[in-house]
Amino acid sequence: MAVDPKVENTHQLLQVTNNEFETLFNHATIGILMTDSNGLVVNFNKYAEQLFGYQKAEVIGKPVELLIPHGKRVAHIAHRTNFNEHPTNRVMGAANELFAKRKDDSVFPVEISLSHFKNDSQLFVIAFIIDITVRKQNEDLLKEQKNQVLQFAEQTKRLNAELEKKIEDRTKMLKETLEALENTQQETTKALNFQKAILNHAGACIIATDTHGVVQLFNSTAEEYLGYSKSEVIDQVNVVQFHLASEIQAKAAAFSREIGKTVTPDFNVLSAKSMDDLPNEHEFTYVRKNGTTFTVSLNVTTLRDAQNSISGFLGVAVDISEIKKYQNSLQVALEKEKQLGDLKSRFVTMASHEFRTPLSTILSSVSLIDKYTSVEDLEKREKHVKRIKSAVGNMKDILEDFLSLGKMEEGKIQLNPELLTPAELRDELEAVIQEMQRLTKPSQQITHTFTVTEDCNIDRKMLRHIMTNLISNAIKFSPEGSSVDVSCENRKNELIFTIQDTGIGISEADQKHLFERFFRAENASNIQGTGLGLHIISRYLDLVDGHIELASKLNKGSTFIVHIPQ
Repeated sequence: MAVDPKVENTHQLLQVTNNEFETLFNHATIGILMTDSNGLVVNFNKYAEQLFGYQKAEVIGKPVELLIPHGKRVAHIAHRTNFNEHPTNRVMGAANELFAKRKDDSVFPVEISLSHFKNDSQLFVIAFIIDITVRKQNEDLLKEQKNQVLQFAEQTKRLNAELEKKIEDRTKMLKETLEALENTQQETTKALNFQKAILNHAGACIIATDTHGVVQLFNSTAEEYLGYSKSEVIDQVNVVQFHLASEIQAKAAAFSREIGKTVTPDFNVLSAKSMDDLPNEHEFTYVRKNGTTFTVSLNVTTLRDAQNSISGFLGVAVDISEIKKYQNSLQVALEKEKQLGDLKSRFVTMASHEFRTPLSTILSSVSLIDKYTSVEDLEKREKHVKRIKSAVGNMKDILEDFLSLGKMEEGKIQLNPELLTPAELRDELEAVIQEMQRLTKPSQQITHTFTVTEDCNIDRKMLRHIMTNLISNAIKFSPEGSSVDVSCENRKNELIFTIQDTGIGISEADQKHLFERFFRAENASNIQGTGLGLHIISRYLDLVDGHIELASKLNKGSTFIVHIPQ
């Protein structure tokens, strides 16, 4: 009996779709495995083979505990049983670290997200697995670096304390020397010379002032640090001149709150705590004679006369610019690692959620196609084949978005602009529009206007990515029977693309965040998407110094205008 060509064509389409799904599954850049309700592995992608060292054939039909360290297997069986009784999509290991075991019995840290679906009343569990060995190593390295910084800070604090003690001792020595002046001029000269040696070789900026803050002593290190000579400052300059005015103002407000009384924004900021015998060591920004700045740790103490009355103040400043740079670089590294970790976690959560719907669609459609075996069921089979192709396309788009974002975060996106004639640019644009026609809803149409008259310099891949994303969004967020209008023109050394729809529109509040990573507008939360497309477009445009404009009103539609410099 001859096979109906339409039936044969449907089976061929199904085979192609299944091949596309299998290709997507096997080329995903995270480990994915599927188990049945008994915990037996029923599918195992290629990346999982790389992670665990097993070939797919070695694990199919085996308990998933094969991939779990020996000491954790019994507990895992209980967890698996509990999950089967109360299945929920979730990220594993929120409170505890998770480890997996390779074929060679080596153990490595992992991050796992679980999803599930039912087919003919049987529960299947999908696990998305990421090897976080490098992340753990980076976390350990950052912890070590943080400890080193803390140790260095503690050492600096200890050195400051020792220096303060030394200065206190030297001050006491100076007082004793002055008291001995009445006994012998020779002893006085020796003491003064000794003090001079200490001041000039202390390795810190030492400045003594009178009670009003006018410089009385200015050591050699102070000259080196600040760029002034002794003759320029002694009895002439108030030490406040060496500080940022804005910082003095801010410290005055902070110290007023701290000590419970008014501290005026002048020399009082440097002396108030010392006058009350309070600890007075703080970070300040010193301003050199040439206007450049550097950060110091400044300790201010009182100088007292023989009657124990305050006669002036002594400031000892240590340059901590390098320490601050190291602390800032460490903070930047910690923040970057946090952002990368957040990106990975949000993707696992998003992928788990977004993959569930298309996977369920595929499985249910495949199951129903098997039941439609007669020629009369051809239309129903074709309907489900289209559903499968659409679901696979959605999953492919999700992975493409994440891969593009990942490359951008790692700085691996390389643009290859080339000079296109107007005809070549038109062909590229029409190819995208023709491809987008398959996504249109009933009675939807895409119109385009092309008025480019000059050669243009543009990367084809970037152009296709931007136009595909914007046109597919216009289709997705517009109703049946609507029109999506696309135009391309060149003016004032710019290539301009305009995509206009009459869809659901975007609120003013959401427009402020529309190009942020993972952002979804409030009125689009029930429409499938990753929240990455527009963010990636903006990143592409940053690479070529371009920009994108948006005009939109709720329920009135949106217009996106892309500007690419020429």
